[in-house]
Amino acid sequence: MKEPVVVLESSQTYEKKAIEYWFERCSEDGRDPTCPVTGQVLKMPELKPNVELAGAIEEWINRNVDVQVDTAVECLREQTLRVDCVEKVLDCIFRISEEQPSNK
Repeated sequence: MKEPVVVLESSQTYEKKAIEYWFERCSEDGRDPTCPVTGQVLKMPELKPNVELAGAIEEWINRNVDVQVDTAVECLREQTLRVDCVEKVLDCIFRISEEQPSNK
């Protein structure tokens, strides 16, 4: 999840883009918006950012990045540096910078 939101009426959390798509599909099908989990018809499909979950996700991502960087550094510290090791490290660092631009 990148942008978790809570549907206030049902108290369920979803990825913002996914629940907005769900509501659009309901509208296109001529139905009232419903909660995908409970099936509850929503009178006011109001969304609120789930700040706590977003913070937990960000913390997990940062810890995961730290572990990947530490693993890459350990690989580079080996006595006999192998080409395949360097390639793996570069791939890892490239992937991190692509997925998390703030970590460039």
